[in-house]
Amino acid sequence: MTTIIHENDEEKKEIVKAVNLNYLIGMKLTSARKQNLRDVTEIINSDDTMQPLELLAILNDMDFTIDISNLFASFEGARGMEWLEQYYMNNENELSKYF
Repeated sequence: MTTIIHENDEEKKEIVKAVNLNYLIGMKLTSARKQNLRDVTEIINSDDTMQPLELLAILNDMDFTIDISNLFASFEGARGMEWLEQYYMNNENELSKYF
C-alpha cells in the first residue's frame, strides 16, 4: 500500500492510501462479483500493454488464486473476441498448462 500526501489550496494535508493496480485487479478477480469483473475489464481497457499470462503470473506471485476464465473474460470484454482468439493461437503452448 502506498501513502500519498496531498496538500490542497488551504494547505491542509490529506493522506490517501492507494494500492498497486495489480493488487486491485487480484482482489476484484478473487471476489468475482459481477461489478468487480466489469471493473477489471475497464482497467484492462485502459492499459494496452497488459497481457493475460503476464498478469496471471504477477497475480500468482502475489498469492492470488483466481478463476482463469474470469481473467480471460475480462480481456475479451476489453479487447474483443478476435483479439482473444489471436492471443489463444499465439500462446497455445503456454495456455495448455491451464486447460
